[in-house]
Amino acid sequence: MEKYFYIVICLLFPLFGSTQMKNNIHPKSTPDSIKQVTSLASFYHGYARIKEGEREYYINRQGEKAFDALIPGTNAMLGNKDDIATYKESINSEFLPTKVIAFLKNGKLGVMSPEGEILLPAAYDSVGVENPYYWKLKIGNRVSFYLKGGNMLPFYEDIGYLDGDHFDVKQAGKWGIYSLHEQKLIVPAEFDAFDYCGGCGRSPSYVYASRQGKWGIIDWDGKELLPFIYEHAHFGMRSDNWVESFAKNGKRLIVHIPTKKEFLTDESGEYPKIVAGLLLFNETIKERSQKAKGTEPVDSVVRYGIYGQDGTIIAPAQYEWIDEPNANSYLGYDGSYFLAKSDGKTGVIDHTGTWMLPAEYDEVMVYDDYFVAKKNNQAFLFNKNQQELLKVDNADITHAYEYFYSSGSDGLAAFKIKQKAYYGLYFAKTAKYYPPEFYDIDVNARLERGDRNLVIGEKQGVLTVFDMEGNLLLPARYNSFSFLDELPDSLVKVERGKKVGLYNVRSQKEVISAVYEDFELIGKQNELLLTRKGPYDKSSYEFWNLQGHKIIDKTFSKKDTLNARCYLLQSEQDKNYSLFDVETQQIRLLNYPYVWTVGSSSLLLVSTDGRTGTLFDALSGKEGTSFYDVSQFNVELNGERNNNYPTLFPFQNGVAKVLKNGKYGFVDEQGKEFLSSKYAIVSNFNTRGIAVVIKGQEQQSIDYNNDLFSANFVDKQGRVLFREDYLSPDLQYSDFSELFLDDKILLFKRLPQSNELQIGLANAAGQVLLEPIYNDIIPIKNDSCFLLKKGTKFGLASKEGKMLVAVQYGNIGLGNNGFYVGDDGADRFPLPVFNDDKWFYINEEGERLPLEAASLDNLLY
Repeated sequence: MEKYFYIVICLLFPLFGSTQMKNNIHPKSTPDSIKQVTSLASFYHGYARIKEGEREYYINRQGEKAFDALIPGTNAMLGNKDDIATYKESINSEFLPTKVIAFLKNGKLGVMSPEGEILLPAAYDSVGVENPYYWKLKIGNRVSFYLKGGNMLPFYEDIGYLDGDHFDVKQAGKWGIYSLHEQKLIVPAEFDAFDYCGGCGRSPSYVYASRQGKWGIIDWDGKELLPFIYEHAHFGMRSDNWVESFAKNGKRLIVHIPTKKEFLTDESGEYPKIVAGLLLFNETIKERSQKAKGTEPVDSVVRYGIYGQDGTIIAPAQYEWIDEPNANSYLGYDGSYFLAKSDGKTGVIDHTGTWMLPAEYDEVMVYDDYFVAKKNNQAFLFNKNQQELLKVDNADITHAYEYFYSSGSDGLAAFKIKQKAYYGLYFAKTAKYYPPEFYDIDVNARLERGDRNLVIGEKQGVLTVFDMEGNLLLPARYNSFSFLDELPDSLVKVERGKKVGLYNVRSQKEVISAVYEDFELIGKQNELLLTRKGPYDKSSYEFWNLQGHKIIDKTFSKKDTLNARCYLLQSEQDKNYSLFDVETQQIRLLNYPYVWTVGSSSLLLVSTDGRTGTLFDALSGKEGTSFYDVSQFNVELNGERNNNYPTLFPFQNGVAKVLKNGKYGFVDEQGKEFLSSKYAIVSNFNTRGIAVVIKGQEQQSIDYNNDLFSANFVDKQGRVLFREDYLSPDLQYSDFSELFLDDKILLFKRLPQSNELQIGLANAAGQVLLEPIYNDIIPIKNDSCFLLKKGTKFGLASKEGKMLVAVQYGNIGLGNNGFYVGDDGADRFPLPVFNDDKWFYINEEGERLPLEAASLDNLLY
C-alpha cells in the first residue's frame, strides 16, 4: 500500500507545476517594451547570463547589460567563498587583491571582485591582475599601472615597477623615472634601458641605467653615481655600495659606488667577492721565506684581506685564506665572522679582522656565536670570548639541529657529540653535559602546543627529554609522551609500552604510574583524572588528583556519567553503587542493589528487586513516588515485563515516555507526569521541545489505504499546540522526523472531496505559518525560504511564512549553471519564472524585467 513520507529536498534546479491561488502579492504590469531573447539563466551574485541567438552576455539586477563574458583563467571565480574571503582580507592589507576577475564588455576589459563589484570599468584592451603591487592596464600600445589606494599612473609605452614610489617609464622609445609622490617624471626619458634590484632586502635608491650601449648608475634625481662606461648583465644585483654585475671589455668587475674603485675578478670568479656587505679580496705579494737571508730571493704568495662598505681597507692582505664560515650561511648563519688561515691552520676573525679564535686548528665550524674546532683527534667547543667550553677526544661536535644551515639555530645553543656510534649532548648556556649514550638526538616540538623547545635523546625506543637549556624533563623510562593543553605545563602524559601514566617534570616524579590503558581529565578545571585499566568489557576505574593522590580508596568495575559533575559507580569489591560528586570530591553510597542511568542529567532509576523501580534525584537524594516496570533497563529480565506497573523509557531531551495500560504519557526530569498516559502512539521530544502524539481512538480510524491517521503536537508544558488534529503517517517504527523541517512542523490534511493530501507549516509555538493547502513544501538549499507547490503552480515563502512569490507560476528557476561555480546557490531575486510559454524575471516587488525567453539554461528536466 502507498505511504506518504515527506522527503526533505535540497533544491538546485526548478520544478514544474500549474494552478492559481489568492495572495497578497500580485505581479506588476508587464513593461511597455519587452526584449525577446533566446534563453535566460538564474542570477548569481548580481548577474545573469542571457543568450540572444548565438550571442551571449550578462545583465545586472536592473536588466541592463553588464558585460559580455568573464575571462577564463583569471585568479578567482565569481561567488567562490574562499576567493571572497581572500579578497576581503587583502582589502585591508598593503597589497592589491589578486583574487579578482577580468570581464569583457563591448570588446573592452574591466575588473570585478569575486562578489561581483565592479572595481575597474571595461575600458582596457588588456588587464593583468596577477601582481599584488600593481595591475597592468593597456589601451592600444600604451600601458599604465593601477596601484593600491586607487592611484593610477599616466599611460606610457611601457612601465616597470621600482620601489612603489618610483617607476621606470618608456616614452618616445627612451626610459625615464616617474615619481608617484611628485606626480611627474623626475628623471627625463633619455636612457636606453634601466635595471633595478627589486628583490633586494632593502630598496636601493639608485638604478642601473644604459646610454649609447654602456651602463652606469644614477640616483632618483638623475645624478650620475657611476659613469656610463660598463657592460652589464642582470645577476648579482645589490642595494648597497657595491656593484657585482659590471664588466669592462668582457672582464667582470666589482665596483664600489661612492669611491668608484674597481676590482677585477679572477677567471674563476672566486675573489674578490662580497660577503655580508664586505669585499674579500686577494693580491699577490712578495714575501721572504723564514730561511731566506740577505739577498736571497723572496717568494710570490697570495694573501687575502677585507674592504669595508665605505671602500677603505679593514684588514690588509695578510691571511692565507679567508671566506664566509659555512656554505649557505645566508640561510641560517647570522654571526659576524669569517674563517681565516695562517701558517696552514684555520681560525676565526670578526668583520674588523680581529682574531676571535687563533689560527691553530685543522677544521673550524661557526654556529652563531659558538666555534667548533678540531685538532689532533680532539674536538673543541668555544664561545666568542675564546673560552673553551668542551674538549672531547676522538669525537665530532655539531649543532643539535641536523639542518642548521637551512633552518638556523632558533635560539638553541645545544650541540651533539658523536663518539663511535653514540651521541651525547652539551647545552652551552647552562654548561650541562650528557656523555654519549644515545642512538639518536632529535630536536622536536610539543606538537599540541606548537612551540619548538624539546631536545630528545633516544636509545632502544626509550626517550630522554630535555628543555632548550638542558634541564632534564623526562628520564629514560618512557617510549612516548604528550604535553596536553588540558594539563598544567609541569605535567606530561607518558607511555611505557602501551600503558599510560602522568609525570611531573618539575618535581621529577611519576605522579600516576604508567600502568593504565588510558585516562581522562574531569572537573571544571580538569583538576582530576579518571584512569581505566583492563579491556573495555572488563575495565576497572580509579579517581586521582593531579598531585598523584587517590581521591577514592576504591576501584570501580562500572562507570556511567550522569552529568559533568556526577558519576554513577559500581564498586569492584562489594558491587555496591555510589555517586561521586566531582566538585565536592565526595562519594555517596546508594542503598540499592540495582541502579541505572536513564538518559537524564539528574535522575537515576533505582530498584530493590530488579523488577520495579522508582526515579531517584541524584542531586537532592530524594526518591520519586511513582513506581515503574524496569524491563527496559534490566537486561537480566530478558524483556519480561511486570504489567502491574507502567514502563519507563529512556529520557530524551529532558523527557521520558511512559507506557501504562497500553497508552503513552510523559514524565519530566523532576519525575512529574505532565502528560497522562492516554496516547496510542507518541514520539520522543525533539531538540525543539515538541513531540508527536496520537490518541487511542484515532488509531482505530487509520485509513489503511494510505496508512494515515490524525495526530497532534505537544510541548514540554503539556500544551497541545493545535486546536485540530492533522494527519500523520503510521510511524510506529519511526522517529517522526519526517513531520519536521528544522524548527518547523509539517501539517497534513486530506481534502474530503478529492482525497488529495495537502501540506502546511507551523512553528514550534503552535502558530500556523502556511495553511495546509499545498501539495508540497520544499526547503531551498543554502537559502531561508520554501518552494510551494499547489497543483502544477509554484511560489515562494520565507521560513516565517511570509509570501515572497505568489503561487501562480508554471515553473520557477532556482538553479544556476552559467558561472561554473559548483554547488554555490543562485541569487533569490531577480527570480526566473515561467508562465504563458515564456520565461521572465521578477524582482522582490513582483516587477518584471524587460526580457523574456522561451527557455531557461539551468533547467534540469
